[in-house]
Amino acid sequence: GKNIRKDVSDLWANFPGIASDFCVPAAIKPTVDQNYHQSVLRVSSAGLQMWTHFDIMDNILCQVRGEKRVVLFPPSCYRWLYVKGSVSAVVDIENCDTQQFPLFRNALDQAVICTLRPGDVLFIPAMWFHNVLALQPSISVNMFFKHLPTEMYDKKDLYGNKDLVVGQQAKTEAEKLAQTLASIPDGYRQFYKQQVLAMLGSA
Repeated sequence: GKNIRKDVSDLWANFPGIASDFCVPAAIKPTVDQNYHQSVLRVSSAGLQMWTHFDIMDNILCQVRGEKRVVLFPPSCYRWLYVKGSVSAVVDIENCDTQQFPLFRNALDQAVICTLRPGDVLFIPAMWFHNVLALQPSISVNMFFKHLPTEMYDKKDLYGNKDLVVGQQAKTEAEKLAQTLASIPDGYRQFYKQQVLAMLGSA
């Protein structure tokens, strides 16, 4: 958009001169058109790497020129990726400091690795972590779309990576719960913590 702090990115609005050269694959076009959020033109030199992160919306990565390597981790790897916000603290996934991040090796065992070439389209489901490396000078288009009712998403979410509204509420309540548990006397705290975890496990 015209205001990068308030408007979502849109290939056709931002780059009308070249947008006509790109079309959404027919197999997914109805889904994208109906639930469209934003489209991002990504131009990168060889060696440029996008840090490991997740998005709260589904998206497709369409490779136009060059090649990219994509490493995907399922949502179940969250506890091994040392996540802060939507980003993993493990910056160098090829040469991870195993002393600082000893659990990361578990995530690597679950990783899915693929190489995108011109004409390839990769579907990246919401909550799947991904790390993207340009193997060559690269041009790609990233398209985000919603699969939940619009009111479930944060109205200020420009990039498709803010927590769901109810997710934000749950995390706020969890912080309050943690404080409450911390106030319980020693000898009782672990007992009540087990009860709370059992209640959460049935949610």
